[in-house]
Order: sequence, then structure tokens, then C-alpha cells
Amino acid sequence: MTYYKRMMSCLLAWGFTMAMIWSSFQSARSEALRLSREEEDVLEVSMALEDGPGGTPYQIEESLDEVMTGIELRELPVRCMLDVPFVYQEPELPTGCESVALTMLLLYEGFDLEKTTIADDYLLYSENGDFSEGYIGDPYSCEGAGCFPPSLVRTANLFLKEHGSVKQAVNLSGRSLEELFHYLADGIPVAVWGTQYMADTWIYEMGFEEDGIEYHWYENEHCVVLSGYDLEKEILMVNDSLEGVVERDLESFAFIYNETGQYALAIL
Repeated sequence: MTYYKRMMSCLLAWGFTMAMIWSSFQSARSEALRLSREEEDVLEVSMALEDGPGGTPYQIEESLDEVMTGIELRELPVRCMLDVPFVYQEPELPTGCESVALTMLLLYEGFDLEKTTIADDYLLYSENGDFSEGYIGDPYSCEGAGCFPPSLVRTANLFLKEHGSVKQAVNLSGRSLEELFHYLADGIPVAVWGTQYMADTWIYEMGFEEDGIEYHWYENEHCVVLSGYDLEKEILMVNDSLEGVVERDLESFAFIYNETGQYALAIL
């Protein structure tokens, strides 16, 4: 009887040990599966980030509207000044204001590039006269014309993708200057279109449309970077590649900005 009890005790102990081993195995297996699923999720997200058209990350693209809405709904401070690196377009690029404006935005983001890098290696050119599709002419020539936000956004994103950046250029056209100030207040300089030396302009009827926005060519087209504002003094600080970092009267600048179509872009 004693022998029988001893055997039963051993069998129970063995069964208990095996149960514990099986339980540990199942727990480890579940944890491995959980980690595997998490790795797959990370992989799926990574793949999704690379699957967008033209290198545009889907995940970032889907969240851009939310990011922009959040920026534009924040309380606007009375003044804001950003330290945006300045670059003169002349003498190399007498009609290359757009590529130089983008260069200033990229330098502000911490990229290392020369004045002519964008014009030489990334600037998109139009073959059919569509200045929203690409630059018309030669930015190295005084006879060059220019380009508008859709083209420069694509140019910027080519550069950003090649340099492994998660940032993305966005078209802010159609927004008022006050709406653009929200981006400055969030530490984001904005490239905007106006005229050379704040001169009056003549807008041509011929134009192109993209994403519901019409782009019309005009005399004295010029692209600059907004780097600050002061609502109390009613002034803007502008990185103008023809004149330097200059102070502009808010009302006068707004008039030209509105007259020429409210064209703008930024890097988020």
C-alpha cells in the first residue's frame, strides 16, 4: 500500500510538472506569436509608407489634413520671427527665385545644399507651357519664366525622398496670409508668390487648373519666403532672394498676394 501511494504521488508530481511545462510552452508560444504579429504590423506600416504614388507616404498623406487643421486652429500669437537662412538668387539664377526659395526652406530644415542644387538636380521642367507642371524656361537665363506651387511641391518631395526625410512639401495655395501665419507660429516658414520689388502686375487670362485651383501667369512673378510677422506693427519679414531679408507692410503685401492668386507652400 505504501508502495502504491508512493507511485501515485510520483505520478501526480510528474503530471503537475508536465502541466507546468506545457503551460510555460503555451505562454511562450503566445508571446512569440504576439511579437510576430507586432513585427508584421510594423512591416505593414513601413511598406505602406513606401507605397504612395511618386514616393508620397500614404500614412503621412492621410494625416496631413489633420496636422494642417491642428496648426490652423491654434491660437495665433501677436508676433513670430523665424531664423530662416537667406540666399541671393543672383548672379547664378537671375530667374530662379522658386528654386532658391525652396533652397531656403530646406536649409532651415537642416539640409546641406548649394544655391544651385535644386535647379541643377531636382527642378521639374514643363514641356507644354504648363507652369503648374514644371518650370518654363531656364533659371540660369534672364529670359527664364518660372513655375507655381504644384511643380515646386513635387520638386521638393523628390529632394526629400532622395534624402530619406519623413517630411513632405504641401501646397497651401488658397489660404489667406493670416492662415499662413499659423504655420510661422508653429515654426514653419512658408514660400509664397508675389511680385518683384512689390510692383503692380498684369495677370494673363491663360491658366491651368490642378486640384481645383487655377494658376494664372502674371508679369513680375516672384517667389519669396515668409519668415516672420508682427500684427501690432502690421509688418512681415520676408526672405526675398532679390533684395535680402526685408520688412514689408502687411496690407500692401497682402494685396499683392491676394491679387496674384494666393499661391503658397511649406514643408511639414
